[in-house]
Amino acid sequence: MSFQPRYLAYCQAHGKTPDAMMQHDIEAYPGGCMVGFLLWSNEKLAKARKEHPDWFLNSTLHNHAEYDKWLNTESFCEAAACGALRDPAFDEMLDEQERDCEAQRLKDLEEV
Repeated sequence: MSFQPRYLAYCQAHGKTPDAMMQHDIEAYPGGCMVGFLLWSNEKLAKARKEHPDWFLNSTLHNHAEYDKWLNTESFCEAAACGALRDPAFDEMLDEQERDCEAQRLKDLEEV
């Protein structure tokens, strides 16, 4: 199963696999299991807007590539700062997702 990269950054920041993070958020936010991610995401966008205003045009993010790199670093630092240890299953899941993406890329190249 693949996950949206920004959701993976959210999970990394909390040291949880996507499944463990979802379970946590279902319990923490009854009736709105994505509330935790949305709140975290909005906080990160606000922080990036302050630190990198050139990535935004009229408060709308335009430099998604730089933002995503920044967000991955930010989430790693957040996890380290709060002492969150990453679940080894998270690394396995990322490796599997990377292999799936590479396989899809190769398949796409063959079709061209």
